[in-house]
Amino acid sequence: MEYLKKLETLREKGYNCAQSVFMTFSEEFGIADETAAKLTSGLGGGMGRLGEACGALNGGAMILSLKFGCPDAADEETKEKIYSYINELGSEFEKENGGLRCSDIVGYDMRNPEQRIEAKEKGVFSEKCPKCMETAVKIIEEMMK
Repeated sequence: MEYLKKLETLREKGYNCAQSVFMTFSEEFGIADETAAKLTSGLGGGMGRLGEACGALNGGAMILSLKFGCPDAADEETKEKIYSYINELGSEFEKENGGLRCSDIVGYDMRNPEQRIEAKEKGVFSEKCPKCMETAVKIIEEMMK
């Protein structure tokens, strides 16, 4: 479980969910840590604290897109393949975490500063987010085999 160890290190450094998941794998695609961190920095909190798609899910979708994605806009077959991979990631992720949206998973409105503070004080992020990241990494690791 080399990936989970790397994920843990990134989480401990304070990277958000998207950064942590993406950076767990990004080196394999020749992406420097600084670039990977910048690229995914706005995706935490369900995309800039909008509470939408979980950052771990977004970071995972980006990795799967790097691995299986479509560089040719006219290549419908490859487009369908990457969409099916992302759908599989989402389905498995939702089963494990009870949702796809950050606000649904943590049970707080990420757009509301008071609710974010309450969630942090109650340890919600420390409880929910690591599981989301670990789930995403495990699913991606399996899919990339």
